[in-house]
Amino acid sequence: MATHNLDNTGKDFDEYVHLESYAAILLLISALIALVINNTPWHSSYVHLLKSDVIVNIGSIHFNAHSIWYWINDGLMALFFLLVGLEMKREMCVGELKAISQVMLPLVGAIGGMVIPAAVFFAVNASHPAYLDGWAIPVATDIAFSLGILALLGSRLPASLKVFLTALAIFDDMGAVLIIAIFHTQDIKQIFLLLSLLVYLVMWIVNRSGVDKIWVFLLLGVVLWVCVFQSGIHPTLAGIATAFVVPLRSNKKTDYSPLKTLESNLHLWVAFGVLPIFAFANAGVSFAGMTWQHLL
Repeated sequence: MATHNLDNTGKDFDEYVHLESYAAILLLISALIALVINNTPWHSSYVHLLKSDVIVNIGSIHFNAHSIWYWINDGLMALFFLLVGLEMKREMCVGELKAISQVMLPLVGAIGGMVIPAAVFFAVNASHPAYLDGWAIPVATDIAFSLGILALLGSRLPASLKVFLTALAIFDDMGAVLIIAIFHTQDIKQIFLLLSLLVYLVMWIVNRSGVDKIWVFLLLGVVLWVCVFQSGIHPTLAGIATAFVVPLRSNKKTDYSPLKTLESNLHLWVAFGVLPIFAFANAGVSFAGMTWQHLL
């Protein structure tokens, strides 16, 4: 695993821009392939693949059978949220979001981006009470695709604007996940919720103790993900939570940043692995039964 410090930000940003551009192209290609396949005779194979149940066991812990689509969105995407959480923490500590005033703008923007669509939804469906349960649908944005589109602009987009839009997308997505956890989780298992809080307390203590071994935080992050998953709350929250306890700096090595090292090494896997798989699994919109009249 390559190590990184906080002093080569300019070089890392240039590499990041190029990597993000290629990754964004791959993301769009994966989405296009899914869109085409799901509107061809291969439609049934595509749907069957994503709906196929997979049973995952970790030691003596047995998970209920869930579809491949479910494991991609609730399992694999936890790595994506870990990465964006690391980026957010770095920006809040030493980057464009270091000042509270800089954080407030994307935060308020994200809140407005959730409240206003929900209000419009309620206004439009006020005469249809049966539809009101769907108010959370217009609230959510897809952070993965949003950041992919931003990456296509590459160096043509000012760094400060990219950070702002990234923070806006992350805050909005975190809000959407919290809405799911609070309003759309039917059965929360309190024992696992308590275990999640205890595991996170341990992670915080480990951070404050000066531990800078990345594998320790990743191992505890996996335990946290299992507890959050079993509690019934959206498990991608574990990725964001884990990111914020990874140390920015090492107390033992002045030129070593655990956070920056993990961020750099994780970025390649997320950009060229996790996100294309996510796009392929979620972009297959079917146009069956639609005609030009429906679009007019």
